[in-house]
Amino acid sequence: MIASLSKRHPERSQPLKWFPRLFNASLAERQKFELSAFGIHWPKLDEDLGFEGFFTYQGPKLCLGQK
Repeated sequence: MIASLSKRHPERSQPLKWFPRLFNASLAERQKFELSAFGIHWPKLDEDLGFEGFFTYQGPKLCLGQK
């Protein structure tokens, strides 16, 4: 799980598997991040997670025929 706390939003957590680059990264890689006013950036993973998107994201869309 990945979780975030904000003064503007209630606590929110989402499954790490929804974020493949983070899911497939080592713990050490996930622990090396940079915070900004807009979100979190993992330089070695070239991954960004915006706060607004994190609090509104409902998970990956499934295609017909997928479970």
